[in-house]
Amino acid sequence: MKKLLPAVLAVLIAVALSGQVTAQLTINDANASLDINGMQPSVVDPANHLIPINVTNVTGLDIHISSGPNANAGVILLASGSSITGPVLTVPWGDSVDIGVLSGAGTLLNVALVTDGVGFSANPLLDPFALTDINGDYDYMGTVSPGLAALADPSVAVQAILQDPTAAPFFFDNTEAGDVNFFSGPSLTSYTLGDDSSVTHNLGIQIDFGGTLYSSVTLNSNGFITFVAGSGDFSETMPEFFGGWGTPNNPGVALAYSDLNRGGTGSGATYDVLEDPNTGMVECQFNNQNWWSPQTSAGSFKAIFNDLGTVAAGGVIADLTGLTPDPTNTDDFIIGVTDGDDSSLSGVGTDTDLSDGANTGFVNAIATGYTSLGTPDSVGELFQSALAGPMGANPPAVINFLHLGSFQWFIF
Repeated sequence: MKKLLPAVLAVLIAVALSGQVTAQLTINDANASLDINGMQPSVVDPANHLIPINVTNVTGLDIHISSGPNANAGVILLASGSSITGPVLTVPWGDSVDIGVLSGAGTLLNVALVTDGVGFSANPLLDPFALTDINGDYDYMGTVSPGLAALADPSVAVQAILQDPTAAPFFFDNTEAGDVNFFSGPSLTSYTLGDDSSVTHNLGIQIDFGGTLYSSVTLNSNGFITFVAGSGDFSETMPEFFGGWGTPNNPGVALAYSDLNRGGTGSGATYDVLEDPNTGMVECQFNNQNWWSPQTSAGSFKAIFNDLGTVAAGGVIADLTGLTPDPTNTDDFIIGVTDGDDSSLSGVGTDTDLSDGANTGFVNAIATGYTSLGTPDSVGELFQSALAGPMGANPPAVINFLHLGSFQWFIF
């Protein structure tokens, strides 16, 4: 990593707006964007742009920069050992440099020049390698080792300045900054969601579900997980469950697919992804959920994938230990696994509806173990919230879906 050269400093400081800074951090735009291992800093952490990178094992690092429609744009990539605390230096094209520190004399400190595709560096022979390609993409890639997590300050902040032929008169555009924090051990990423919304989480550990590896997972606010597209679906019908919640071939897991969390981000509900590189386990957690109609607690529940020695490849455990049914709830809920391909429409495979009007489908299935009918097979049950007595909406505390291959299941 090179020191920030005087020529670059001159450009940044001479054109700065005399000690002024913007009120908020710069955010990616169409002509200048940055993500780190597929994570956009302002989405993962809107306040501080913190990006956690687990280095329990040797891990790849990809700082991806896009100039959008502008091909062959020069990239100035900056890095700093100082944490992001707010905008540092305003530049005339309307953005800010958000890494490093500004001295009382107006000098930008603790910033290093990583790459320079504009021509300010002392090695212009390398400049052509710091350009976006014909698709507007540039990737600064490498590997990081577990030792980084043991440093006194295991982090580095990065930000890029791109050439932008549309941004007269200065022809520059800043990406947002990202503060990469290296750690070891399990990681927990927590989200809040609005009513009938979803969030896609980019995984550090791929999930094997139904024999397919997925690099991202979508948590939907109404109690289900999908792997192709999110959905605001809240009407808990078996055809919607079998059909991928409105997106054909959208596989997923229904933990308590229902209308949940009327209060949205103010409901207290969180959607959390726990990843443990030591075991490969990924948990998708729905915590502090609420039934929409009575606004009473629905409890907490989760799906567990990949856990070494517990969940076989391709399978999932639906842990419903903390689920709290409410007979005053006017909405029912669905539990199950689906390949998202409605067999009644596609003519492929089987869709098994265990709903029997007594909420005993999964209860009876796991009593002796149940093998689904064919391949591929989606299996689910609708639990009637208002059903009273011993047949009430009381699903098993834990349902194991063991993948037998080609989306066929042994359930116990």
